[in-house]
Amino acid sequence: MDIGKKTLIFVHLVFYMNYVSGGEVPEPKDLVVDITEGEVVVHWDKPVGAPSDTQYNVQILNYSDKGQWTAVHSCTGITYQYCDISSLIYDYRKTYRVRVQLVAGDAESAWVKKILTPNDGKLLPPSFTLWATSSTIAVKVHQKPILKKLFPYGVTYTIYLEDRDNKTTTAYLNAETEEDQKKTFSSLHWGRKYCVSIKVEGKGAADDSKVSPQQCLQLPEQEWFILAVVSLSTLGVLAFVAIIVMIPPMLPETSRENTCCTEVP
Repeated sequence: MDIGKKTLIFVHLVFYMNYVSGGEVPEPKDLVVDITEGEVVVHWDKPVGAPSDTQYNVQILNYSDKGQWTAVHSCTGITYQYCDISSLIYDYRKTYRVRVQLVAGDAESAWVKKILTPNDGKLLPPSFTLWATSSTIAVKVHQKPILKKLFPYGVTYTIYLEDRDNKTTTAYLNAETEEDQKKTFSSLHWGRKYCVSIKVEGKGAADDSKVSPQQCLQLPEQEWFILAVVSLSTLGVLAFVAIIVMIPPMLPETSRENTCCTEVP
């Protein structure tokens, strides 16, 4: 038997002896806190050599208030390696601590801890709606109530307008209320295609979101041009009708023959 196999057997034997004797078991590995727009999910890995009947306990602490650890009831005695603690986050600007423990029978591991601040998480690309006239594009950003809780001083949207020549115009929208979440690009060329994409950043946040997928549209014809075309079309139809009305009716061939060749008695 080679040295590697002997070492592995020895490690498992040590874990087993600690387990049956009520001693310590290995702690969870690679504890990670994933925060996305107020949703907080904790992930970890099962340690090598952990017993088959492994369970986990999760607790949370409001670090800013220096309170007591609180058990996450939905994540006590669980067998999977994740826990959603979003419902226990009440103030998104405060700092929290979360810890995870492995339990096997009467044996408990040491706690593994992480510090988290909910408004330091990832932001998703904004969604939006476009309206267009022959020379303008209005961009309406869809409101997310969670952003007001995460960033009480507002957010900044960066809006990119790209035309068919790949020329990009950048505008900024500092939105603090729902009425502020609209931006209009003017002096555009009618009949031309434009594409819009957006990213968002919380004021005071460390990171911004990724840029959203583009939405594209082609500006309609100018209003005066449409009216002119419609008017000319209408005049053309009326002129054609007038010509038809003014042309005298043509008699059938048989009628003309009967008329010119009728014998006089």
